[in-house]
Amino acid sequence: RWPENLTEPSMNWLMDPLLEDDHLLKSPDAILAARLSSGSLEKLGLSRSNTDLSGMRKRARSSDLNQVFRPSVEITRRWRAMAVTPTLARLAPLLPRQDEPPSDGPTWQQLSLSITGVLVGAGLLGLPYALRQAGWAGLLIIAATTMATCQTAKMLVWAFTALERDGIVVSTYEDLVGALAGPRSCAAMRFAMLFECYGAMICFVVLHAHSWPVVLNLPSSVMGLDSRYLVIILVLAAAFPCALLQPRHLSVFGPLGLLATAVLFGAAIATPFISDVSAECPNLDDSRPSSSQSPTITHQALNPAGIGMAIGIILFCFSGHATFPDLYHQLPAKERPNFDQAADRGFAIAGVLYAIFASVGYRAYGSCAADAITLNLMQQSPVLGHIAAVAVLISTFTIIPIQFFVVIRILEDSNPLLRAPESKTYGAPNVTDERGFCNHTTFTPSCSQLLVPIAPLNFAVRLCLFLFAGFIAVAIPNFHVVVALIGAFTTMIISFIVPPILHMRVCFKVGDSFPKHTALFYLLLVCMGFVGMFVGVRNALEG
Repeated sequence: RWPENLTEPSMNWLMDPLLEDDHLLKSPDAILAARLSSGSLEKLGLSRSNTDLSGMRKRARSSDLNQVFRPSVEITRRWRAMAVTPTLARLAPLLPRQDEPPSDGPTWQQLSLSITGVLVGAGLLGLPYALRQAGWAGLLIIAATTMATCQTAKMLVWAFTALERDGIVVSTYEDLVGALAGPRSCAAMRFAMLFECYGAMICFVVLHAHSWPVVLNLPSSVMGLDSRYLVIILVLAAAFPCALLQPRHLSVFGPLGLLATAVLFGAAIATPFISDVSAECPNLDDSRPSSSQSPTITHQALNPAGIGMAIGIILFCFSGHATFPDLYHQLPAKERPNFDQAADRGFAIAGVLYAIFASVGYRAYGSCAADAITLNLMQQSPVLGHIAAVAVLISTFTIIPIQFFVVIRILEDSNPLLRAPESKTYGAPNVTDERGFCNHTTFTPSCSQLLVPIAPLNFAVRLCLFLFAGFIAVAIPNFHVVVALIGAFTTMIISFIVPPILHMRVCFKVGDSFPKHTALFYLLLVCMGFVGMFVGVRNALEG
């Protein structure tokens, strides 16, 4: 649209006021209207009417304001990345995947916040109890687990990139296992992920059953039914319709997790300073018989008998390795080499937050720390405690359908009869070829569709899974037992044991050099993982 006789110096004269470090400072139309004659404007298809100039001035002022508030906008983008991306990462296996790296996406600094958001969640509730089990030595377990799981997260991405350099493209954790160890191993990994997600769902149901009677001050029995059983029925009945929604609609719940974590962290820090901690040790959970309760708060440096339980609870806080491949693939190509830095920063922030929260809770409540710290907060400061408890309960309620979608997706991949005739899997692996790769089919539903297409058999399976979750929550009413079992078994396998094995296998497959001292370190991690799994599962079952 430039006039043909417009020379390069004239273009520079027009454009220089618009640019600063290659960023537009004002609307181009506003500069043109101010610098060109009416005849030149007409050649460009513009006019000098008052209405047009008014709009130009508005756009120019808007552009100027964007420059003024650019730092605030950047901060908002980073918080939004931390709040929403973790939820999208959990849903990523259900959504269509891009074959090529996105042209635009989060920076590695923003991804580090997303990694922190994936890790820090409801697992915070049990950390003071983990220190109650292991003593102050539990802080060493938190530090060691932070460093080890950070390294294993990077091992997964290293394995992905090594295969890509060799011309083998994989997208998910299951893909990687299938490509290296065959279809049976791929199926086993899917089962482990199913167990982890379904177990986490049950953990949150148990948490609700344990907390709502205290929040609402319910009697032990309501209409002849235990109040905890009534809560389980109501929570599952309310969560079941949410589990029928399209996955993309669940992303609106992302900010709730961040808000709940901030409220819980603030309440745990502030409560011991606002109100005095009672010297008595109330019976807030069923972790030990009343006769063995200590009448006063005590602290231990080391309790060897409780290390296994502490390992399981702390490892539960570091679950989420299956989402890191999807987080990595959200990065644009220029940012992918910085994933290691993002992982280091994200895990470091999470580890520091865990250590602070566990220390404050254990320092305040010691041997009286409940398996969910919100019970202590409500007993000590009813106002702050109830606010924190309700925030956490609402947040965990929104996570139940997200975890359940991963469960049902894995079952649909295993049995085509569970899929509706008009639906496909949401970019999930459903076929394993002769080379061991989990192939994908993708389906993008209509934007107007609110519910997922469900076959009658699929609906029946969903209903049975919810009923079974209720039965397990009734049979194992203790939050810390379920958390420790999931952490010590499935999280230990997915986040601690398998990644070193996969990376070693990839290096041997593509011919990369693998020093002996690195191999010994990987084998040490695997051995420590098996020992920790044995001790953690045994202590959890004893609990």
